[in-house]
Amino acid sequence: MLKGPRVRRRHDGDVQLSGLPPWMVGVLQEIEVLLAPDQPGSVRQRLFPDVSADPDEAEEWRRLTHPELFALLASARDVLVRDLQRLEERGDGSEQEAAAARLLIPSSHVNAWLHALGAARLTLAELHEIEEEDLHEEELVVRDDQTAAVARIHVLGWLQQLLVECEASLLDAPTDEDWNAG
Repeated sequence: MLKGPRVRRRHDGDVQLSGLPPWMVGVLQEIEVLLAPDQPGSVRQRLFPDVSADPDEAEEWRRLTHPELFALLASARDVLVRDLQRLEERGDGSEQEAAAARLLIPSSHVNAWLHALGAARLTLAELHEIEEEDLHEEELVVRDDQTAAVARIHVLGWLQQLLVECEASLLDAPTDEDWNAG
């Protein structure tokens, strides 16, 4: 029986994702393509919108910030892709032991993952012309490319939320000094 995906923080601070079904692994692997540097201008604009309505100021903003912003995004993408290469398949794929995967995200990579997941969600929304109201449907039925993209956005958002919660739990965790003080 396939259990749902699980996320836990290990004692060393790394984050372990386990029980990842193949379809979820596919959604994660798609991020490499979604964040490729050859995205259309509309995606670039969605990821890094202009800060001014004045065309000259907007152009100056792009000239000064976009190279670094795109380098940061490329770095986050590369971290995620390298981490995904260490994905471990589990199970034999039989009904009794359904195929699932496990992935370890080093604690130093969590911020890159959060950045890449957020950018992938924005990219999906732009590529599939998804509006805010499309994300709030009561019952999501995948019937076309757009609703499939909405489902992927929700999966990536769920993973983002879990990673944020893991980071928050680390902030609340006792330190060595707390243990020694008792």
